[in-house]
Amino acid sequence: MSIITENLKTFLHLGTQINFFNTVILTYRDNEEYLNKVKLPGFYSDAPFTKAVSGFLQNYQIIIICSLLDEFDKQFVPLKHPEHSEKILKVKEITRPIKKRINKWKDLKNYRNYILAHNLREKDISIFSEKYTKKTYKIPYSNSEHYLLGELAILIINFTTEVFKNEVEKIDLTENILSRIEFEFNDIDSDKELFTIYSECLKLLNNCD
Repeated sequence: MSIITENLKTFLHLGTQINFFNTVILTYRDNEEYLNKVKLPGFYSDAPFTKAVSGFLQNYQIIIICSLLDEFDKQFVPLKHPEHSEKILKVKEITRPIKKRINKWKDLKNYRNYILAHNLREKDISIFSEKYTKKTYKIPYSNSEHYLLGELAILIINFTTEVFKNEVEKIDLTENILSRIEFEFNDIDSDKELFTIYSECLKLLNNCD
């Protein structure tokens, strides 16, 4: 498999996820009244169900789109594919207006790095530290902005695959990420395990007194 094929497969896989995000965004917006009849228990009982869905969805969308941009900016470059440099430069030129608009959300990757994907630290300083300076993040905030970001990311993929359509036609599209990884799992009784571990921790706590 050529390295350019690896790039294209990555774009297609990430694009499928991004397209799914935007499909869900449109669907829950169209069914908001119905979905908000679902009530979360306990502490979260006053939270509208659609807010819970949108919050998780939008945060994960940012993580996936940042992965796409990392692949596009760092791996999909002429230096790494000299034999495809002309086509790559063509894609970069075509998608320049898209990247220009995405770049208006200038803090996408910092938000991914410091808030979403890691442990709420910037350069080893906790955001809860007195040393931390409060920051304003320029990222998509509204549903409309998140939808636009997703559609712009999909446009990048669409124009890339159009320029590389001959290469894409040779790709086995039935192969997905699940065909490249495996999971080790066991049948468990989660309630029983949780109770046993909690009891052990409680015993250790009491022994520490």
